[in-house]
Amino acid sequence: MQIVLKRSQSSYHLKVESSSLRTYPKFRSEKFCTREMETVQIVLIIIAAIWNIHIIVSMALLWQRRHLDTVRYRSPGLTCVSAVSSMVLIAIYVALLPMQKFPCFLNLWITSLVQPLLYLTILARALRLLFFYQFSEARLAVALNKPEKSTYRPKSIIQIFTASRRKSDGSAYELHGLTDSPTPPLPSDSIVQDIPPPIWGYRGNDLSQNWYYRRRYMLSGQFIATVIAMILMFHLCVVFIVQLLSKRFALYPAIHTEDCMRGWEYYPHDVFACIYILIFFPFLIYKLWSVKDAYGIRVELIATSLISCIGFFIFLMTLIFGKDTSFSKDIPHSLWWGLPLMVVSFFTVTYPLIKCLPYSFSCSRRLSSETEYTMEVFESLLNNPIQFESFKLFTVSDFTIENTLFYERCRNIALSAQEANCNNSIDVATELQEIYNTFIKTTAEFQVNLESETRKSLLDKVEKELFTLDMYESAVEEIKFLMFRNTYLRYLTQAKTRRVDWEGKSEGFI
Repeated sequence: MQIVLKRSQSSYHLKVESSSLRTYPKFRSEKFCTREMETVQIVLIIIAAIWNIHIIVSMALLWQRRHLDTVRYRSPGLTCVSAVSSMVLIAIYVALLPMQKFPCFLNLWITSLVQPLLYLTILARALRLLFFYQFSEARLAVALNKPEKSTYRPKSIIQIFTASRRKSDGSAYELHGLTDSPTPPLPSDSIVQDIPPPIWGYRGNDLSQNWYYRRRYMLSGQFIATVIAMILMFHLCVVFIVQLLSKRFALYPAIHTEDCMRGWEYYPHDVFACIYILIFFPFLIYKLWSVKDAYGIRVELIATSLISCIGFFIFLMTLIFGKDTSFSKDIPHSLWWGLPLMVVSFFTVTYPLIKCLPYSFSCSRRLSSETEYTMEVFESLLNNPIQFESFKLFTVSDFTIENTLFYERCRNIALSAQEANCNNSIDVATELQEIYNTFIKTTAEFQVNLESETRKSLLDKVEKELFTLDMYESAVEEIKFLMFRNTYLRYLTQAKTRRVDWEGKSEGFI
């Protein structure tokens, strides 16, 4: 019996040993895969942490420069909100979800609220850019459609313009000087005057009738914040209902942490994301396609929209069709959305920061040596009527058209008064009063950015009716310095790739 028992024990032990030998390679392979997955997770956590730190630093540097035009027109508040939203989503999709330890209900709540917030901030920034450009173009249209009196158009400038014509297209509107033709005006009963201005554009002579100008309240931070808050409240109600109906994402009896990106609970979120991607973003790209800005904001918004659309579409496809494919075992599904989010955050914060650095790494010194970036050269441009018209067209995309219009108005009245020898006439006083109402007054439609002391001095002169030709000299010098310091440098940068060609008697001015 002992022998038999020994034999049975021996066979039993042999059987165990043979079984352990058979299962050891499988156990070793699983252990190696586990270690490999842990290594990948650690690498992803480090990448997400470094990237988010880089976003925080870039966002802080960008906020410090929010007074610059290159940052101010990018809506720094909305940019920071968009960057924070990207950081939260990057932390979840790049670092936390691949670990399979992040609570699914938290992922549902955060993605259902933060991702729409990211989309809404992109749409709000695009809306502000569209309004800025339409304001600038409408102001130029009003200036063109309200020609100055012939008394205040210098004869030398008129002669130059009537002998020139433009070859290239630089704006939706013709230049001021080139539209002054000797053709008689249309009769008052002309059928053309009965045609109402288009809703989405404006070519009239009253800025208050412009569609965008009448809805400029939509640019205020309070209005944008209110609209975004209302939309997020709707998303919050939807995700709350989903949370009540879901059993897999419930908090009791256990918190689910695996396979958090699939399930009917994400259907409302995916539907809303497709609405943003397939409806709002294409409309945004369509409206921004004709916008011309000197800061590169349009390119950033279009790139951000396209990357968001393509990235989220690929992410959905991997969730639907990539469950059992080979690449899904090597690459976590969440990375297909996390990596595009990193590119989006780059175009949201890092690229604008590079653009607003001091002239993009010594660009001013390069321009100074190549194009003579000096005040003397700038003043020669202002004194050259044709080059000044090209510069004025550029200020439409620079959103500083009011500065050039103010400078041109003051220059023309001064030159005309010198030619006509009329210093204290009633017509000059009326024109000076109109300049104040148009450019200086607090409620002026073309208000220019002046120092408080200059504005107060002009107000005192107007209240005392001390209208003289030199009353705007300090304001003109101040605006000229602003144009030289800000607008002229951007004009030179774009002049290297874009050029307005002219032909006519005035070719010698180019």
